[in-house]
Amino acid sequence: MENNIERGDKTIKLSINFWTNNVPTTNLKTCWDTGSVHAVSNRSRGIVKTGNPIPFNSFNNPERGKTLLEAITDLLKKQGITVLEDHKNNEVKILIL
Repeated sequence: MENNIERGDKTIKLSINFWTNNVPTTNLKTCWDTGSVHAVSNRSRGIVKTGNPIPFNSFNNPERGKTLLEAITDLLKKQGITVLEDHKNNEVKILIL
């Protein structure tokens, strides 16, 4: 199946949106550590954008709610995406199923 997939469709893409409302600075490249993640559609991989992004409340502070990594993990599970650990040592581990 892999050989029949078009160039550019061989990846699984996620979109991360960081909120920028009411940021107390004039630097346009500033954002809050909250936002949402969603899957980018890829029909050749069976991934559909559901229109329901997964919100996160903190980049990496679990005391404030769902972290970015937890939101990504939830999204991957929701989409049925299996994540394998890099196999450089000839051992494959499933990280997310």
